[in-house]
Amino acid sequence: MHLLLTPDPHASSGIDGEYHADNIEECTSQEIPIQTALDRLWHDEKHAADMKDILVAMMSFGIFIAAMFLHIPTTNMFYQSHAMSQASGRSTTANELPVKFTGIETVSDIFDWLNDTFVPEVFVTEDYNGYTIPEDDWGRVGSLNKVLGAVSFQVTRMEADTCDTPDFLVRLYPSCYDESSTTTEELLITFDTNATRARSILAKKKTSGDWLNLSTQELLITVITLNGELPGYAVTKVKLGFNRGGYIDPSFSTTSTLLDQFPSTTTIVLDVLVVLWFFPWMLVSALLSIAMRYKNMSKESSSRHLDELLRHSAMAIKFWAFPDGWFAIDALRGPIVYAFYMAVVVTHSAMTNSAFRRRLAVLRDTRQSETGVKETLLSVTNSFEHIADLTVVLRLLATAAVFVLGLRVLNTFRDHFGLSILTRTIASAVRSFRTFTVIFAVIFIAFASTGTVLFGNSVEEFSSLLKSTKTCINMLFANFEISTIDKLNYSVAYYWSYMSLMTFVLLNIVLAIVVDAYKEEKVKKDRTKCWVFRRVLSHVVRHWLAPMHHLMAICLCRAPSRRYSAVFWGRIRSRVLQEALTDRLGVMPLEWSPNTKLTARLLHMLFPDATMKEADTIC
Repeated sequence: MHLLLTPDPHASSGIDGEYHADNIEECTSQEIPIQTALDRLWHDEKHAADMKDILVAMMSFGIFIAAMFLHIPTTNMFYQSHAMSQASGRSTTANELPVKFTGIETVSDIFDWLNDTFVPEVFVTEDYNGYTIPEDDWGRVGSLNKVLGAVSFQVTRMEADTCDTPDFLVRLYPSCYDESSTTTEELLITFDTNATRARSILAKKKTSGDWLNLSTQELLITVITLNGELPGYAVTKVKLGFNRGGYIDPSFSTTSTLLDQFPSTTTIVLDVLVVLWFFPWMLVSALLSIAMRYKNMSKESSSRHLDELLRHSAMAIKFWAFPDGWFAIDALRGPIVYAFYMAVVVTHSAMTNSAFRRRLAVLRDTRQSETGVKETLLSVTNSFEHIADLTVVLRLLATAAVFVLGLRVLNTFRDHFGLSILTRTIASAVRSFRTFTVIFAVIFIAFASTGTVLFGNSVEEFSSLLKSTKTCINMLFANFEISTIDKLNYSVAYYWSYMSLMTFVLLNIVLAIVVDAYKEEKVKKDRTKCWVFRRVLSHVVRHWLAPMHHLMAICLCRAPSRRYSAVFWGRIRSRVLQEALTDRLGVMPLEWSPNTKLTARLLHMLFPDATMKEADTIC
């Protein structure tokens, strides 16, 4: 006879097999105490609930990932960013270029790069045969990215200041510049300017000699483009920072965003369904039950039971809304998703603002005056920078939501003895890492600091403690070229002492700790009876289908039957059996006790509407 779907995963003895009986006499010989049956039935319900939590958590994880890419189409964003990299020449490897973007070192290099690379890629008014292209196609970067309005060149200059040097050096170095006190000059070159005219404008700036000079802090070039094929906007910023050491640090970034976060009704419907899926229905149910209980309390007893009500309310909320133990993860899984969608709505409202769209529509109007173009472009640029910041926030919230939902899946695995081996191994290893981490951190920081002192003045990878720390981490994972420091003094001794101690000793200790923790948890798993996945899945399916079957019977106007409420799919329902046994123990304590033997005959007496075969299957 089949009493249980699954054994107790924490028991080392007891009933663990399936018992079959061909007739009543054989079934009578297979007996089990009622208390044991109730315990096992409780474990069945617990395992089914655990499996349901795993399935729901995995579904939530998959649903959010699918919904996330509706608002963050990363592939299209990459296409647009890669196309805009042509404007800087960052992706170009041709040797015939006089100056590459990453190779800019002097002010002269900046002008060479602007004339030979940037201007021909951005200010396009002729095709490759030298013929003038239609006006609507002017200013296209990478063929399909239209420049909106104009290209902005912002030069930030520092104010003159006294040098922080001894007095006897004043005559040798009389003046310096204050980084905290700056002014900004902006140059706009409209999208309809041809390459020859753009070069002429930049040549005048170069001839003046004061556009880029010793007081320059940075040159920031901003290009706003529209791609109707993807579709999406892109804000591209090319930054040339003038370092205090005397060299130029070039950097490039492109932030892409959608034209519309809700382009179709399908997207809106899917988003609404996702929001409803993550709505805390159980929390609302708990709050409503608390409110109803408070409403039914008499005024005289309200003050007396207030503390008790608050205590039970907190327990109810915790049980229904946060049942899994990792309070922070369970508490954040809903709010982080809602925060993501709030950012989506805010970004959408910023892009669909009527004033923003009106200003955006006139950016390609060649009839505007230079002052009008400057004011419109400044306003639109500020709006796009705001949208770009919102897009970054959107990505961060999406990353946080995926991280939280992924941890929730791992959290539900803790209740599955097979799947939980990863989380239990990590938890066991972390406990062993407590003292080892201190030793590892001390040695690691010592090497990072030493590398900064020895090589920081010659190699960028060790030029600061933060960069040195990053480099040491890369060395641990074999992501470092020894040729970077092999020409420097003490580099061989430093490198091999670090690799020998950190890699051959400490990392192997880490590996040994993890392996020992895994073996320990594996032994526990082998000694413990695992729950049978197929049977628990069957129990979950039965548990979900039974109410639907009952509801369909009502909808089809079938006469109510006690059999349908007690028997489903050839078995007595586990929950009905558990309730019946619990009631008998409470109502008839003299005839029924925890030690009363449960047999197929007794079950048939409790549920006369069930056949003997169905009673035998349960018992």
